[in-house]
Amino acid sequence: MSRFYLYNQTLPYDEDICHEFKGHRNIVLADVPPTCVKFGSRSPISKAINAFLNTGLGGVIYCGVTDDGVCKGLTFSPYQMDHMRVSIQDAMNNFQPSVPPHRWKLEFVPVVEENPSPQELKNLYLSSEKYAVSERQRSHVIGTYNYCWCDKDAVAAFNNGHIHGDYVAEIVVHPWESSNPLDSQMVGTKTKLHPIHECDDHKVYIRQNASVKCLTLQEVIELTKSQVKSYYARVMGQH
Repeated sequence: MSRFYLYNQTLPYDEDICHEFKGHRNIVLADVPPTCVKFGSRSPISKAINAFLNTGLGGVIYCGVTDDGVCKGLTFSPYQMDHMRVSIQDAMNNFQPSVPPHRWKLEFVPVVEENPSPQELKNLYLSSEKYAVSERQRSHVIGTYNYCWCDKDAVAAFNNGHIHGDYVAEIVVHPWESSNPLDSQMVGTKTKLHPIHECDDHKVYIRQNASVKCLTLQEVIELTKSQVKSYYARVMGQH
């Protein structure tokens, strides 16, 4: 059964070490409007992605959910969905080390007024297939707070009476699994500990409960030492 959210539904969990709520879809700092940067009222999503990666436990970022866990949704056209996916992949490529595609996924879950019928829900999920393949292969303008062509297209569609659906965009960062060959090949040490990624802003973040913390170089060193120590403590305990 395909999933959906209800408008003004309160999610059954709070922000914590594995859940983050966002009311916007600005992936990197360059996407954030200057006024929001000036007043510090909006944090780019890439920081939360980086923190989930560096904690190693994974997590989910819910774009379209308020800080207190109320589902409002964000309006997306299929082209804007493509834009968000490309923007996330570009941010992941700019992490150091870069993040391979198997470490994350993006899902768009419809937001509806009431419980939809199976056919209505199916139509919400299949609506993007009505759009031209040639347009969906068109390059997007990313890394800027200015409108991309897909945003202008969505505005034009709205002015012509076409209303696109609302969705919660779920960015899923998968937990690190050293037994997974795709994960283990990312590191060259015997410990197979998860790598520490530098964010696209050249800083390192980790998740602490419901917050994102920026680490100093010394804190990164101490974190790595602690992880190695814990690893060998487990190994010694098995013998």
